Amino acid sequence: MFQSQKYLPHAIHESVHQFYLLQQSKNDTAAAYLDNFTNIVEVITATGGSIGDHKEILEAVAKEEGVNLNEAAAAELKSITATAKERYLAVAFLMSSNRTRYSRCIEELENSFLKGKDKYPHTVTVAFILISKYKHDPRNAIHIVGQINDGVSFTNVGSPMTNTNPTTTEASVALVVKGSSGMNKPHIL
Repeated sequence: MFQSQKYLPHAIHESVHQFYLLQQSKNDTAAAYLDNFTNIVEVITATGGSIGDHKEILEAVAKEEGVNLNEAAAAELKSITATAKERYLAVAFLMSSNRTRYSRCIEELENSFLKGKDKYPHTVTVAFILISKYKHDPRNAIHIVGQINDGVSFTNVGSPMTNTNPTTTEASVALVVKGSSGMNKPHIL
């Protein structure tokens, strides 16, 4: 049993809080990120907390298995709860992965689901395999608002521009620069 020097509700809150704050950094490998994720989930469990046992997910899993959740036997309920928790953790793992590297992967999963095809990984292991094997070309990265785009280009003020309307181009680039950092930089156009 978990023993802490902290008040139990405090310890559980802190462990769950750390779970929701977790983000894979740009320098974390998929394996290092999995270790961090797994450790936080283990701390939550060790403190007596729980994560991913949401009633709606339990009901969806029970329905898929043809079981009435209110009439489920103890063994069925245990299995349904484990499946629901694992699905939640798999999505949490994906959603906290590095968005610069995996935003396209997540977008593809969302779009497939909208088309009626559930391609989401149903376990953390499968989610880990997905991100560790996912082909990612940084030149094709989707720009996420609030994150730096590594492929920034700009034109110096007063440089000759051929075959373009300088007013339109300068205004467009100025808007991109202003929008990407939230600060107006009139010296960069």
